[in-house]
Amino acid sequence: MEHVGISIRTNNIDTVTTFPPIQKPDQSIFDNIREAVFRSMNFTSKFCKVCEISGKTFNDDNFFMIKIKGAEYINNHHCAGNIQYHKDSERYLDDIDIYFEIYNKYFQTHNLGNIKLKFERSNGSIEEGTVIEDSGIYYINSRNTLGIYITFIDNNEKVFKWIPFLDTESKSLGKNTKGLLSLNPELLDKELIITLKKCPEWLEDERQPFIKNMKVHLDNTKMKYKLNIV
Repeated sequence: MEHVGISIRTNNIDTVTTFPPIQKPDQSIFDNIREAVFRSMNFTSKFCKVCEISGKTFNDDNFFMIKIKGAEYINNHHCAGNIQYHKDSERYLDDIDIYFEIYNKYFQTHNLGNIKLKFERSNGSIEEGTVIEDSGIYYINSRNTLGIYITFIDNNEKVFKWIPFLDTESKSLGKNTKGLLSLNPELLDKELIITLKKCPEWLEDERQPFIKNMKVHLDNTKMKYKLNIV
């Protein structure tokens, strides 16, 4: 099958990849991680017996599939966030999570899971939803603010939706909408705790500006918050 080179720009990051994938045994593990995270959110094809982290081929049964925490809330495809790896590369799984957060402008872990919050629907009605326990805090590009993922019942079916913290203008609706803090002012009395993994040296130059930018948006919410690095 002919390989097609593809350049895709997402989250202001240009990424070049191929479809179907091409094995790159001489590529660094760090570049493999970047490409594996990107591919996991945009493609479903995998090479059998090839570790996406090391790029090496193995003929044993020590293969696993990781689903990156939070990927399914950013991309609803059932394969989103799937990365195939060999046991020998298990030590890089935290690096994958950290790069995923940077790439998607996303905090994987916080302490607001499972709480009930009021939110405004697109029709203007105010309803109550529940924050998905293992979802994260996400920069909603179309609203230029951070938001959180909730679920609610509509016509006896579960619905899922990203809701911004701040009042914003909805371009699709052509009107201003209330954010979570306007409808749930008690959140301002609660300390938001965000847990981050200790960053490896190779990602420091990307992680620092990511955190700096996310802190600007956190400050805009006026919420009390703390970043815990574990």
